[in-house]
Amino acid sequence: MAPGDVYTVDFHLQLPEVYPGSFSFSPAIADGTLISYKTRDWIDNAIVVQVGHAQGPIYGYMHLPCRVELNATLGAENAAAETGIG
Repeated sequence: MAPGDVYTVDFHLQLPEVYPGSFSFSPAIADGTLISYKTRDWIDNAIVVQVGHAQGPIYGYMHLPCRVELNATLGAENAAAETGIG
């Protein structure tokens, strides 16, 4: 990735039944390992969803498996022309 490049990324989540309430998703991009990394971008509360009552009792926390796909990349020159920046 070069400074000024623009990437389009889709996140696909299969949400399990969770305890009723309001939940927010804050996607982030980091560079490095799980132990040593730098956060490159973060969108706090990018989307908030309200979950209603499930058919049965829900307890505890869980890990949400997900898939991330890189859909497109633009060089810095193309990104500036497309967004009007630069």
